[in-house]
Amino acid sequence: KESDESGWNEEKMNFVLHALCLLAELEAQKSINALISVLSQSEEYLDLYLGDFITELMWEVAYKIAGNSLEECKEFMYKPGITTYARTVFPEMIVQLVSHNPERRDEAIKWYKDVIRFFLSSNIEDNVIDSDVIAFLICNVIEVSGNELSPEIKELYDQGIVSKSICGDWKEVK
Repeated sequence: KESDESGWNEEKMNFVLHALCLLAELEAQKSINALISVLSQSEEYLDLYLGDFITELMWEVAYKIAGNSLEECKEFMYKPGITTYARTVFPEMIVQLVSHNPERRDEAIKWYKDVIRFFLSSNIEDNVIDSDVIAFLICNVIEVSGNELSPEIKELYDQGIVSKSICGDWKEVK
């Protein structure tokens, strides 16, 4: 409301982004709950306070804050009602984790497998299935060369819960 009435005020409106970036620079791993709390907000909140930074910058914030807390990141993926782009932050962070720490690839593959299995066992009524998130997740698995997850990815396609406009059809992904 304030933004609509008074216009954009740099000092007031960028505080969430600046606070998260500061926590990341401090590598404040104990602040993972603050990051999760922000990412759990409404689409309107995220658009106002993070905007496009949610897809461009938040993976780096997550990497520095939550890179050693993959279980908490996985639990976030299971929360109902999370917006699409907020839910893509941690899978993208995992790509970077593997890129910078190749020795953690097995841990990353297990993380992706657990998340995919969660989606496979969920119902639409659970409010967790998002075909765009699943498609982005498949793109992330491709980026880490997660070929061993092909059977699970095929199941996602078989269940019809993949946005093909994002990652392509099964033939292209395979």
